[in-house]
Amino acid sequence: MRVLVTRPEPEASMTATKLAALGHEPVVAPLFKVEPIDPGPISLAGIGSVAVTSPRAVPLVAARAEWPLLAALPVFAVGTATAERARKAGAREVIAAEGTLDRLVRTIAAAQPPGRVLYLAGAERSGDLVAELGRHGLDCRMVEVYRSVAVGELPLEVAREIGAGRIDAALAYSRRSAAALAAALARIPAPSSPRFIAISEAAAGPLQTLGPVDIAAEPSEAGLFALLKKPC
Repeated sequence: MRVLVTRPEPEASMTATKLAALGHEPVVAPLFKVEPIDPGPISLAGIGSVAVTSPRAVPLVAARAEWPLLAALPVFAVGTATAERARKAGAREVIAAEGTLDRLVRTIAAAQPPGRVLYLAGAERSGDLVAELGRHGLDCRMVEVYRSVAVGELPLEVAREIGAGRIDAALAYSRRSAAALAAALARIPAPSSPRFIAISEAAAGPLQTLGPVDIAAEPSEAGLFALLKKPC
């Protein structure tokens, strides 16, 4: 199966490698690129734990002078991919939630970590972790460490393959990436829509006017890949 991957790098290539190992042919066409944000020195006063909602934040912070101290604190990760990235970067205690912001909030609230939670975030966010933790009586400080910048267009050769119906499936990892894909497809004359597979109901939303969307049973890459095994 030829599968369109529109994630930013390096995640796009990582996903492509996994798809190839499963016998699929990945077609990589990132619709976003990740740019670091330098927040200046990060104050660690009162910080007792760390929260991360994307694996993209980890390598950017791991290269900073503050990381050895942060890596010694409990790190709450939104899902398994983010948790694995944190462990590889040297974090000693990593607690993984089940892939959504709501589940991350519940995981942190249940743990009731002492001190302030430091949220290492992207500039574009689908929810408000600071406010949600505040409702549970937890103090959270957010620091933006990266932004995702839209590329806008699919490469011409990829657009041609979609128009000719030679892309079998397209993966959607977030609502924002799904919206970018829908906009890019709208610019292709008479596109033959691939099968859409979304990681969540939110990610499925922007694509539903283009055709049926399969939604993963769990909000993870494994959940997306599981749907590739099922017939349309």
